[in-house]
Amino acid sequence: MDDSDSVCIFCGNKLENEIALIEKGLESIIQASLRVKDGLHERLREKTKITVQKSFRQKYTRPSSIWASIKQKETYESAPTKSSFSRSSKEKFDFKNDCFICGKPAVVDSKY
Repeated sequence: MDDSDSVCIFCGNKLENEIALIEKGLESIIQASLRVKDGLHERLREKTKITVQKSFRQKYTRPSSIWASIKQKETYESAPTKSSFSRSSKEKFDFKNDCFICGKPAVVDSKY
């Protein structure tokens, strides 16, 4: 077992409750990765056996977890990005000619 086999492929932590996966289990992880589109399947394609923490494998391949990951990714990708606002990007404020309440040019009545 080399160093890459002693860490979980899901969380990156040292394996505690290991389970060896061969063929079908590995294939179910690859299929889940394809549905979630997280890129894990690319690292696993050439492997014939991996060891992972049982709890992570169960969570990762659970249909409700797959659906939640897909939904979360869709929500994140469709959320509008807010542009940052900085004062320096606005026009300079002129206290002599602009209204201090609304910031628009003030109309000065010449009688006052």
